[in-house]
Amino acid sequence: MLFQVYLPLLLWGFAGFLLVKILPPRWPEYLASFLFWVGIPLAILSFIRRAELSSSLWVAGFVAWGALLSGFVLASLWYRKVMPLPEKGTQTLILSAGIGNTGFIGFPILLALVDVKYFGWAVVYDLLGTALGGYGLGPVLSGYWQGQSLNGQNLVRSLVRNPVLLSFAFALLTVNVSLPTTLEAALQIAGFAAIDGSLLLLGIRLGQVKRWGSLLDVVPALLIKMLLVPLGVLAFLHFFGFSGPILSTLVLQSAMPPAFATLVLAETYDQDRLLAVTAIAAGMGFLVITLPLWHYVLNLT
Repeated sequence: MLFQVYLPLLLWGFAGFLLVKILPPRWPEYLASFLFWVGIPLAILSFIRRAELSSSLWVAGFVAWGALLSGFVLASLWYRKVMPLPEKGTQTLILSAGIGNTGFIGFPILLALVDVKYFGWAVVYDLLGTALGGYGLGPVLSGYWQGQSLNGQNLVRSLVRNPVLLSFAFALLTVNVSLPTTLEAALQIAGFAAIDGSLLLLGIRLGQVKRWGSLLDVVPALLIKMLLVPLGVLAFLHFFGFSGPILSTLVLQSAMPPAFATLVLAETYDQDRLLAVTAIAAGMGFLVITLPLWHYVLNLT
């Protein structure tokens, strides 16, 4: 089953890596904007229509924030007390240990490993965890590190202007509305095309990297993000009686590598861009090891 995950990751990622040499400089930006505003929202609309939704979906948001804050706290303790780094590097790796790539990478992995009817749990995790954490709490923390006062305006702004949230809300309102078969089929094609486009963009971004930071510095952040935090999520959910596909969905989402949002924050708030890039790239490589491990562990629970 993991072959279904690795094949598109490798093929589309490698294709994007090669395309960097021939694409116009602005083309990746256009693709990223299209996916953010159109592609991923269409994918969510398509997959939510086939998902099983329940009133307990809020648990996914609670778990997402628990994982996010746990990553921040553990990385802060490590990089400030155990292995101190320059402040800009510490800030970058704290964010990298908390904010995961639950959309561009998490969605295709879950669609391959978990039944699509549980996709709603993944979307709620991504919305309330990654979207608000990466583009809400992330800027708030980064501004605080620069001496700005804390406020909730960034969180509210991210919530209201996020096309993923708008798509999710629209999908919930129209989930019981019947559509012509051809339109449903077109939505499914668009959804999977957006997922493939996300993997292509990932390869392009990695192909644009010219310099790398210290791999040894980012390893603790990756261990926290992709092993310790999901282990805590697994223990928490198991203690409260969750099992099966819901357990697998939430644990896998919490185990995703660092998100590209960390690089956006590093560039915007003058943090360590090289460490952000290295954490993202190394996290993708680390996923080759951790994904089979989590797949095996979850099959035992």
